[in-house]
Amino acid sequence: MGLGLAIVSQLVTLHHGKIIASSDGEGKGSCFTVFLPLASDALASDAIATIADQQANHDPAAIPSLDQVEVLLVDDHSDSRTSLKLLIEQAGATVTAVGSVGEAIACLDHAGFDILVSDIAMPGEDGYELMRQVRRRSPEQGGMLEAIALTAYAKPEDQALALASGFQMHLSKPVDANTLINAIGRVVGSGSKVKRFLCL
Repeated sequence: MGLGLAIVSQLVTLHHGKIIASSDGEGKGSCFTVFLPLASDALASDAIATIADQQANHDPAAIPSLDQVEVLLVDDHSDSRTSLKLLIEQAGATVTAVGSVGEAIACLDHAGFDILVSDIAMPGEDGYELMRQVRRRSPEQGGMLEAIALTAYAKPEDQALALASGFQMHLSKPVDANTLINAIGRVVGSGSKVKRFLCL
């Protein structure tokens, strides 16, 4: 579900397949059926040619490189955290991924980051509380750290609450890789310089 479903949908589409979701109702789970075509040698050659054309026409400037960007990722769901970490790392960033507010604050006490990407709904202390704790810190301790809220809470009032609590941007799950990478690049580059800090 969430980000994982978005990734599966993209992969299935790239293989010229389709995915169908069904459920017998609330509390009865969901079934996701993936259909993929069998490729003949000719079809496989056509697919390879199509991918080559897409790569040749791809504008690398459209997706920013995140080389030398240090990202602190916070998500209590381990599968989502792993998927997001891999997506961001593929753009060149270094990602520290943790599962709770307490772990995130501990990281801020000992390491330097350019941006925080955090889920909102977490057991115990949530993403809003994390942002409040971050903003109470001095600039040298990361109090001015850029931040993106990445959450399934997608209503306008949720976005307003995220921005009011100190996040620079609010993204709704599931989010595709390009949107996420572009958002990180935009937020990190929005200041006059990257806000880095290190507490010794």
